[in-house]
Amino acid sequence: DRLVGAAHAAGIEVHAWMNCLLVWSAPQPPRDPRHVVREHPEWIARLKDGRPLTRLTARQREGLGLEGVFLAPAHPGVRTWVASVAGEIVGRYPVDGVQLDYIRQPMVAVGWDPTTRARFALGTGVDPARFDRVSAGERARIDSLWTEFQCAQVQAVVEEVRDSVHTRR
Repeated sequence: DRLVGAAHAAGIEVHAWMNCLLVWSAPQPPRDPRHVVREHPEWIARLKDGRPLTRLTARQREGLGLEGVFLAPAHPGVRTWVASVAGEIVGRYPVDGVQLDYIRQPMVAVGWDPTTRARFALGTGVDPARFDRVSAGERARIDSLWTEFQCAQVQAVVEEVRDSVHTRR
């Protein structure tokens, strides 16, 4: 509160900065059992082979160009959790805004966690793990739907954060 008050007195806005979907980037996993990586392993994004990003070593993540461990934005619990963190920030501190960082998917193909797969399959009738069974003619359409779906999941996180912040203020 003192920082925000002093900044406002000087005519400066204060925005809170928060990582959204990137939740761990250190070489060793977090020790705290309350950390989201430990408390909600079902929320961790998974590679096409089904491995959660937490199963990769720091060297493997580096080899893939991954900054760290990301959450799966299609999981409703992820959305609620990220939004609750933003809501808590604006509820506790008189900040002028919240800067969302890492509000994106990683630069490697993810989405093979059970929740993401099921949500996509419910909407399209195609399980992402079975894309190879789709005819060549249908493949481009399904790939496009998959990309749109993935983008929509990130957008849904942003919308839930917005709603949480507006509710608290």
